[in-house]
Amino acid sequence: MSLPQSWATAPLGKLCEKLSDGSHNPPKAQETGMPMLSARNINDRKITFDEFRLISPEEFAEEDRRTRVTSGDVLLTIVGAIGRTAVVPQGAPQFTLQRSVAVLKPIKSDSRYISYALESPGLQKYLHDNAKGTAQKGIYLKALAGVEIPVAPEPEQKRIADKLDTVLTRVDA
Repeated sequence: MSLPQSWATAPLGKLCEKLSDGSHNPPKAQETGMPMLSARNINDRKITFDEFRLISPEEFAEEDRRTRVTSGDVLLTIVGAIGRTAVVPQGAPQFTLQRSVAVLKPIKSDSRYISYALESPGLQKYLHDNAKGTAQKGIYLKALAGVEIPVAPEPEQKRIADKLDTVLTRVDA
């Protein structure tokens, strides 16, 4: 399939100023503290704050150095249930991540556009075909950084993302 003339492709690693995953050795859960989310918290393009690990503020500060999740970041599940995405909304509570979720900080691309591109059938196939492991498959950050993303001009990315938001809201309803 060919792309429109004004489009290009680029590796995901070149479209993001940061591409990282969460803690590979998460701290023990606490009775109180700050939330540490995992792949189970990313569903239907949303972040859910229902079952998660609480970690101490000190451990949170240490873990947050790796992910530094902020609004507009794209979250992508990369272990187990590979390929689910969500964009961190404005006003989301502070949280950090376990290894099962990657955080992508797009440079000039619309975050929603990147999220939808990653959910496209071709890119979902790439993610699943490149997942490694036996007990629980995962995609490594190096393979993720190499994923070729179709890149529309910025105004078109916004129009595409707006249209998909509208259509998928109706479908979800």
